[in-house]
Amino acid sequence: ARALDSHIRLLHAQRQLEADMPGEAFAGLPLGATVARCLASGNYSRAARLRSDFRIPDARFYWLKLHALVQRRDWAELARLANAGRGKSPIGFRPFVDECVAALQFQEAARYIPRCAAESHAALYLRIGFFREAAQAAVAARDADALRLIHAQASDAALRADVARQLDQLQTGGGR
Repeated sequence: ARALDSHIRLLHAQRQLEADMPGEAFAGLPLGATVARCLASGNYSRAARLRSDFRIPDARFYWLKLHALVQRRDWAELARLANAGRGKSPIGFRPFVDECVAALQFQEAARYIPRCAAESHAALYLRIGFFREAAQAAVAARDADALRLIHAQASDAALRADVARQLDQLQTGGGR
């Protein structure tokens, strides 16, 4: 009975969405797809209302909203999502980086790397071609393997020399 009631409420909400957003088809969609379509069309307030009405868990809503915001290239709203909840994301910040990289938005991805686990910083910066930041993160983590990888991939001679020097210091036990 509870599932039937929930489904009826969803159909009613979908009819209202179709009335408010001509040209959009919502009827018969699952809840997640309905929320995703609201987000994709920029109707964030309706998506938030569906979230609260149907008690969508935070992590699920974050995934839906993250994906929709990256598709819409709505970087300001993505930053607001990242800073919601006192800067803590229920899904972490690695998905923010991954979604931005998939959309080839490397500068945007770089904004979220410092909020990921420290041990992944060097690899994430390297993934987006930010060699200098990758080297700094590898030195901070004292990660010789990452430094070797950066040295092999970097094309900037000055950076390669600096990475080689840092690698020598790390291997000889000096330099902090």
